[in-house]
Amino acid sequence: MTSITMLLLCALLWRHRLTQPLSLLLCALLAANFGLSLFSYSLYQAPFNDGFALSILETHPDESFEMLAMYWPYLAVTTVSAIGLMLLTRKLSRRLPTRVLQAGSLLLAAFMSVTYAKAAYHDDSSQPRRWVPSAYLMEKSAQFNASYFIAALNDSQLIGEISQRKVRHHIEQRPTGIDTYVVVIGESARRQSMNLYGYPQPDTPQANAQRQNMLLFNDAIAAAPLTVLAVPLSLSIASPARFELHDYADNIIGLAGEAGYRTYWLSAQDAYDSYANAVTAIALNAREKAWVSGDHDFSLLPHLDKALQQPGRKVIFLHLMGSHSSACKRFPSGAATLHEQGAYDSCYVNSIRYTDSLLGQVFARLKGQRASVLYYSDHGQERTPDNGGTYYHGGEYPSQEAYRVPQFIWYSDAVPRDRTRTGQVNAPYSTADNYYLMMNWLGIRTGVRDCASPLSDCYAPPSSITVLNAARRKLDYHRLPDNVRLARAAR
Repeated sequence: MTSITMLLLCALLWRHRLTQPLSLLLCALLAANFGLSLFSYSLYQAPFNDGFALSILETHPDESFEMLAMYWPYLAVTTVSAIGLMLLTRKLSRRLPTRVLQAGSLLLAAFMSVTYAKAAYHDDSSQPRRWVPSAYLMEKSAQFNASYFIAALNDSQLIGEISQRKVRHHIEQRPTGIDTYVVVIGESARRQSMNLYGYPQPDTPQANAQRQNMLLFNDAIAAAPLTVLAVPLSLSIASPARFELHDYADNIIGLAGEAGYRTYWLSAQDAYDSYANAVTAIALNAREKAWVSGDHDFSLLPHLDKALQQPGRKVIFLHLMGSHSSACKRFPSGAATLHEQGAYDSCYVNSIRYTDSLLGQVFARLKGQRASVLYYSDHGQERTPDNGGTYYHGGEYPSQEAYRVPQFIWYSDAVPRDRTRTGQVNAPYSTADNYYLMMNWLGIRTGVRDCASPLSDCYAPPSSITVLNAARRKLDYHRLPDNVRLARAAR
């Protein structure tokens, strides 16, 4: 109903020269709403959601152009739809009586007023998204996808407030034999696409050469399929099982700084503005921060070198672009040494190898120091072999592929052997527990039991693992289909 009444409103606005631009804008918004739904259903077989909306809002302009180039057919359909709606609006404006257009517009105004009033005086705590009256209004209208953007903007505002909250702990520090810690957070790296885990292409030679110095996680599972959800969950006490945005304020960067470590956040991903997203909000807890504009992840190395020259105990976070779409642009053209049958498959495995090369550079720089590295990817990627090997983030109905990630802890030879923990963790492990793992790794005790950490004496593997989908709905990971084809067959 709202689609028809909105078209009648557009037709009424078309009749006056001063209101014609507004009519054109409404037509464009209707077409954009259709384009977003078409994109989401075609690629993910699921509705658009606030996780996707938040990712779009936080996308850098350069990355936006890359995504538009990849998904240009949807942009073309949206453009054609907008033109069609504008032509239809002009035709309705000329043929329908004024009283019909006015009646439709009044009906739309009445519906939206009643719907907003209902939302404003109602608070449903059972909703998966926080209750925002304007989002509820849009959800019931022809612009229903706008509701997700409103909810995402509301979350961004709350995250800005969280970034200014300081959580204090009662800290006890135990000796670890390590002075320098480096946390490398990869991007969109699939565990099943790495030679370290059995993939046939030699895309992880540096990691393979250091395997004897690693604690390798063989079944690490990301907490969510999107960076904006997965990274904060891995750095804070927030968890998929009890997801609260306020929990982002208690994060490992703030805790490490409170324990006396000099903290650094070095990112190849843009910050956009001071409170753009949850990742930025947590990163602002670091003593020194840099969002590096460079062609590839190796542009972080000079900043790493500068941090390593500083005296004292330190924790350095490197946030990579890794294998993010488009993977073909994540490494220099001269670094394309591996080849697969599909062109994008080749790009993807070469992006994995490029990340491995960066890890090799990090290992080399820390070789003579009492140092350790934690590497993990924020989330995995779905792969659809039926359309040329397209890789994309998990959506509302993901498979396990969207969550399978690599993770390991590496120790330099300078660390006393009795202070290292090498070997393998074969049990399923959620990266949402990395807060406790890093707390244990850094030798920090707060009085909170860290039994979720495999480094802890009281560690016990979880009986089940909860993950979030792109709409922030809780799912049992082990009940998810193994891959995209099975996920589609199950619906």
